[in-house]
Amino acid sequence: MPDVVEHKPVSKVWIASIILFAVWCIGFIWLTYDKVRSLVAVRRVIRSGRYADRQDECDVIENDAISQPMNWMGYIMMPQEWLKKENAAVWKHEMSHAHKAHSLDLLLLDLMQVFQWFNPVMFLLQKELEMIHEYQADRAVLESGADARQYKLMLVQAVAESRGYAMTSWLRQTNLKKRIDMMQRKESNRWNRLRALFIPLFAMLFAVLNTAMSSAQDKNFHWP
Repeated sequence: MPDVVEHKPVSKVWIASIILFAVWCIGFIWLTYDKVRSLVAVRRVIRSGRYADRQDECDVIENDAISQPMNWMGYIMMPQEWLKKENAAVWKHEMSHAHKAHSLDLLLLDLMQVFQWFNPVMFLLQKELEMIHEYQADRAVLESGADARQYKLMLVQAVAESRGYAMTSWLRQTNLKKRIDMMQRKESNRWNRLRALFIPLFAMLFAVLNTAMSSAQDKNFHWP
């Protein structure tokens, strides 16, 4: 009699794991392709542009393939129309992005997203990070002495959105109202900052006292 080989049935958990891994691989490949395509588009803008100048440790590239200023690492790319304006606020905005290495922040976040593409928190984090970058650049412009009203009008007139250059920082219309509202807020004074620190301390003290009182009542102790 030939030996009978018994085949154990494949576990359902194992099948589910293979399916989930295959789905993850599909999402990983698709998002990686999208990020690489964005990087290639930025590289194309830099290489096809004309070297215009170098200001404050940043290379200025002139390229009419884009409609608004944009920044990537140590490069500031602008169309000829924007270069002719010589708007100090625009330069300060883009210089702030470059000096604070905002492009590096976005690149690191993109690397995290390709591995956690299924996590919606990662994409919400990207929106918040981009907004924080814009807040910082706007504050740098206002602190440089630029006219706040003229700067806000310039932002409102910047109607084009970033398409194909998702990893770059530039003047975006996205969440423009939030940016203008943030610029209108006054910086908190020292007392408000100290008060914000004392609130969690008082809350913690209240929780400790409340727990001690409950424990004393359970033990029939008299709490003064």
